[in-house]
Amino acid sequence: MSHKYDKEQLILDSARKLFATKGYHGTTTEYIANVANVNKALLHYYFRSKNMLFELILSEVLTQISDNLIKILNSNILFENKIRQIVSAYLDILLQHLYFADFVIHELTSNPKRMETIVRGHTHFFRSFLKFQIEIRKELKLIEKNRYYSI
Repeated sequence: MSHKYDKEQLILDSARKLFATKGYHGTTTEYIANVANVNKALLHYYFRSKNMLFELILSEVLTQISDNLIKILNSNILFENKIRQIVSAYLDILLQHLYFADFVIHELTSNPKRMETIVRGHTHFFRSFLKFQIEIRKELKLIEKNRYYSI
């Protein structure tokens, strides 16, 4: 493994942990550099800005999620089975990346617009998710209809 890769990976790993625990606004490039034990200039050399680093990490996470979930979202399996598979796949992702849940929840609450913009950038996942929302609405209407007739 090259020295360049070690430093670059160390910066990424440090930024992931800090963004997950402190959020975007609570994390500075100086703090990331200190945790990674590199100078700030090196951090900016590899990643240009805190925002670019943040978007890279978020995009990386969304790519992992979308790769796993797109197949399920677009499948023609029964709705109940689809829900089970989505939950299972999501839990697998959380177990592989323990920081992810805190990271996403923190950013959804502090800056939902940025999250929406980044998610929309993953157009294939976004389209699949919109299609799935339509399925959810249909299922809810069926449940409501069945509840009405069972009274």
